[in-house]
Amino acid sequence: VENVNKGWAPSPTITMNTAHTVQANFVSVVEFGDVPVGRADRGAIVNLASRGTIKGYTTGDYGPDQGVQRSQMAALI
Repeated sequence: VENVNKGWAPSPTITMNTAHTVQANFVSVVEFGDVPVGRADRGAIVNLASRGTIKGYTTGDYGPDQGVQRSQMAALI
């Protein structure tokens, strides 16, 4: 709204007391071959990956059951 990113709010509220410019930008949903539908943490993994917060391996997998290295945790933080 007005060239300011409003983040990932599911339903932003815009008070229309004057003319506003609103532009919607959509991103592709990121899927991983080793994160199947029905997995409890799938929603969080897909949402964070689609936002660019986390990344998977170049193989197209995420490795949800692998341990986290200290360097990976530092990069995430």
